[in-house]
Amino acid sequence: MTEELQNCLKQKEILLTRIYQLALNIESESLKPDGPAPTNEILQRQVLLDRLKKCSAHISQLCGQLAPESQNRIRKVLAAGLSKSECTEAEVETMAREANCRSLLKKICACDSNSKKQLKKECDRLKKQVNSSRSKGNQGSLFPDYII
Repeated sequence: MTEELQNCLKQKEILLTRIYQLALNIESESLKPDGPAPTNEILQRQVLLDRLKKCSAHISQLCGQLAPESQNRIRKVLAAGLSKSECTEAEVETMAREANCRSLLKKICACDSNSKKQLKKECDRLKKQVNSSRSKGNQGSLFPDYII
């Protein structure tokens, strides 16, 4: 395994850790009723996701440049398809790093799901509030369907 590939895998783990931290912030902000939307965190997260995509593409490219037998081995290592006794120290470290990446992805998905539920709930509440205000007041107005 090349040093460049190991560095890319480390970068991937760092990016996922930062994305997870932002996902936690977004989730906590979405729990606050009438709080501001976590727009800044979402934008920062998108930048990190774009960097993660580039990093993953580079990892795939580096794996593709290896000899066929090395490609098969690295794919097994990345998928944790080998026992630790069959691996070198660097491969064991890589397997642990990839396991952590998979764990971070699961945590990010859970945070995203919770955030989405909360933001949808808040959106529905606001729609209900707008609709009820339209039906109550403004009956004598020239524009009864608009909030003044």
